[in-house]
Amino acid sequence: MESDLLLHTRSRFVLLIFGIITLITAGYLLSHKYYLVSFSLLIAGLIIIRLIVRIYESIYLTTASFFESLRNDDTSIHFPANSDNKTFARLYESMNLLNDHFQKIKLQNEYNEAYYRSLIQHSAAGLLVLNENDHIELINRTACIFAGISPDSTNPDILKIKHHAFYEAIRDLKPGENITYRNLMSDNLQILLFRATMIRRQDALLKLVSIQDIRSELESRELESYRKLMSVMTHEIMNL
Repeated sequence: MESDLLLHTRSRFVLLIFGIITLITAGYLLSHKYYLVSFSLLIAGLIIIRLIVRIYESIYLTTASFFESLRNDDTSIHFPANSDNKTFARLYESMNLLNDHFQKIKLQNEYNEAYYRSLIQHSAAGLLVLNENDHIELINRTACIFAGISPDSTNPDILKIKHHAFYEAIRDLKPGENITYRNLMSDNLQILLFRATMIRRQDALLKLVSIQDIRSELESRELESYRKLMSVMTHEIMNL
């Protein structure tokens, strides 16, 4: 390739020196009224300068294309590592290594996200994630059952539409706050405990809400309190 041949450091230096000498010579001959020769040298000098500009344009376009791809999370771009030009070969090799590094980071992030999504989906507790705009980014099957919505729905606003009071309770929940929410589902009263905590994902701040049905726990405590009360009353009656 022409740009490969011109990219050698020695070639650039020789072209630059030759171009300067050519332009100086053209100016000198022009001052002595050798118009034809000076005009020819001037054209040659401009051509040399243009070739040098093309070299740096080629480098700029290559690097700009590379960083634009990285900015768009496109790690599929690959540069030929078998270039005859050593300078190009080193440049391409460095870009490919950097691209491979970003690709590994991207794959690791995707794996981590899939892993944590799987943990959330299989959690026994209800879990959901709200972004800074109070939109639900993730809700697991248990939380869907508590809210009375289909776990298979792909509509992120289904909770807001189907069970607005439930959504408002979660939306208004402050980080570190615990509240109980009474939820009637098919004549079955649920006493749900909502807990919220804030987590950071890159530049985004997310609210993670956990949901647990504590009705059976409360009933067990009430039953135990009742038993203790009956025991005390029985003891007092026996002492009369």
